[in-house]
Amino acid sequence: DSAHKIGYSLMDKPALHFLSVEYQLQAAIRQLHALVGNLQTRGKQVVVGVGSTMLNAAAMYALSQNALKANSSNGPARVWAVKPAYGAYKSAAQFFQSKLFEWTDDMPTGNAPPVVEFVTSPNNPDASLREGRVAGAARIHDSAYYWPHYVPITHAREPTGSDVHIYTLSKLTGHAGTRVGWAVVESADIAEGMRDFIKQAALHVPRENQDRAYALLRHVVDTQGDIFAWASDKMRSKWDRVLPIFNKTDRFEVETQLGPENLCSFMGIRKAPSPAYLWVRCTRQDDIALTADAQANSGGYRGIELSGCAQVMKLAGIAGVPGSFYGVGNEYMRIEMLQRMEDFEILLTLLEELVAAS
Repeated sequence: DSAHKIGYSLMDKPALHFLSVEYQLQAAIRQLHALVGNLQTRGKQVVVGVGSTMLNAAAMYALSQNALKANSSNGPARVWAVKPAYGAYKSAAQFFQSKLFEWTDDMPTGNAPPVVEFVTSPNNPDASLREGRVAGAARIHDSAYYWPHYVPITHAREPTGSDVHIYTLSKLTGHAGTRVGWAVVESADIAEGMRDFIKQAALHVPRENQDRAYALLRHVVDTQGDIFAWASDKMRSKWDRVLPIFNKTDRFEVETQLGPENLCSFMGIRKAPSPAYLWVRCTRQDDIALTADAQANSGGYRGIELSGCAQVMKLAGIAGVPGSFYGVGNEYMRIEMLQRMEDFEILLTLLEELVAAS
């Protein structure tokens, strides 16, 4: 019977569920976290989604619905994150125009209506390590970058209560196009709410995507996480080469959180963070005041015009994300550090030329 490969689901055939790729993938996820030591999964629910984008939306839906019922509130729940915060949280919360939740730019006070807080740690874009700020809030912990090649693993995070912890294949192995992520949560009600959202949005995560994700995670586990040592060396090498360029000028400041060193329980060594992004601040007022050039912008970034620091970099041939996407001023911008080495070499050359001209 090939139903586990081409059918919609095996949930109506419990005796065959162990054959399903969903079952195998969830087992590989649990084994991976046990190997790395970055998340406790024993006794927790695992929810697989089409990347972290879908899981973030599913978590907002499930958490706000649960919180409104628990507080007998008419809502909508307020969704919030400390700035700078990944702009897709806000855009997703606003896109759905839901009666259950809405985005707020200001830090919520009080618990009526309830609060859903995004806690991204390490944070995108500045790699800061964060904890929740709003007492009593339901929390979505975006842990996409809590892997040994980005930061030292100091402890295993543990989902408790209704809190949701989200991971994604794209920041683990680089397979962003596979579109697979997973959430780990203690509450069966929250997990069921997230699965209901996924079912309504996409019925289920495509089998082929899950097959590839399973093969990748199985390989990582079977090789005892060798990929992390390789990726950590690559990231450390990139940072060791890019920081001296910025040290030559006071025109730009790198505000990525790059310390302190800590003992990584997985790798067994003391190491400093080697984050996924450069978070750069332009210091000169004429750069900050630089306005968008329609021809140079070519559509900007996700509909956001490039101005200030992002425009300075754009004119130098360097692509980046403007600070406004993260809810802060245009003196800031983010530069990718996850590109292929040949592209990184080009970035270094362009940065050297820009700094020399400064």
